[in-house]
Amino acid sequence: MTAILRSQSPTAPVNPRLRTWRRFAELLALSVAIAGTAAIAQHTATQIDEQRFSAPGERVTVGEHRLHLHHTGTEHTGPTVILEAGLGGFSAQWGWIQPAVAEFAPVVSYDRAGLGWSDPSDQPTDAAHVADDLHRALKAANIPGPYVLVGHSLGGLHVRMFADRYPDDVAGVVLVDTIEDVWEYAPDGTISEVQTFQRLMQAVPFLARFGVLRVVNPYSSQLADLPEAQRQSAKAFYTSVDHLQALRRELPQQMPNSSSILQVKQTEDLGDTPLVVLSRTEPQDPLTQAHHHSHAALAELSSQGQHRLVSGADHFSLMTNPDHAQQVTQAIREVMALGDQPDLANSESPRSQPCVAISPAAVANAAATCMTAY
Repeated sequence: MTAILRSQSPTAPVNPRLRTWRRFAELLALSVAIAGTAAIAQHTATQIDEQRFSAPGERVTVGEHRLHLHHTGTEHTGPTVILEAGLGGFSAQWGWIQPAVAEFAPVVSYDRAGLGWSDPSDQPTDAAHVADDLHRALKAANIPGPYVLVGHSLGGLHVRMFADRYPDDVAGVVLVDTIEDVWEYAPDGTISEVQTFQRLMQAVPFLARFGVLRVVNPYSSQLADLPEAQRQSAKAFYTSVDHLQALRRELPQQMPNSSSILQVKQTEDLGDTPLVVLSRTEPQDPLTQAHHHSHAALAELSSQGQHRLVSGADHFSLMTNPDHAQQVTQAIREVMALGDQPDLANSESPRSQPCVAISPAAVANAAATCMTAY
């Protein structure tokens, strides 16, 4: 028997470096597949949200984009109240305040470009551009002045600029925990903390693109106390890539020496225009005290200016907590009364009591706070 010998080639050893790259390629392919699936799921969920939450108001054309305006209380006469939300905020966040104001005055909430139900825009996000955008939108919607302007947080800069550019259209101003001038009184280290926050926020639209914010959303706790309909729509928009990209574009405007803050520093005083400046009291820390100092100075911009502390309120609860929001509504009502009846201001000068604790339970604490705030 003849033995047939078969030659067998030995298996060549795999290069360790090649093995590493193969594993990397496998993990990359898996990651891409997961990310792609997540992105598709996010896109689908966004489309569903758009169908679930239709715009409550109308969209008016301003230049090359449309702004969403929600106009209620139209059966009333007198000045129209204009509600300007803070950083990344939009009309739904006035869920407690707008219906309450609509019981005694016409009132408009709206969404800045790219936020909420408004179209995105490439125009700058500084206070001057925002004020002009709003003014054009009101004219396009046939909502004439005079207006009582209400601005929360960053929105305070926008209404201050609006009041300066269109003074004949303004009957009163309410500033709700505005950020104007706070940096002049802020404790050391605050700016670096805000800069860190800004860097973190740069990643939020990217995370939203893959649905991460539908699982873990840092805004949920801030929205929890809104009325159910507004809470649900706000929750949806704070997972929207487009909304969060618009928010990110606004971020630099809250920083010291931003174009918005520099613009507002050049504005004139408010003369005898009725003005109420509302401040949070929580958390009780140096930054809150800095806000009190800043807001007390802002109240001096008008001969009818008042500064008030809303006991127990934090920066967001002034909008979302029904009890705190009611104090904002009351301030709006009083500003409107002062505008209609200026003699009311002369019966008891607001400057005789420039800092008022709205909650009776806080009167004792407010006395000490007022002394330090001025």
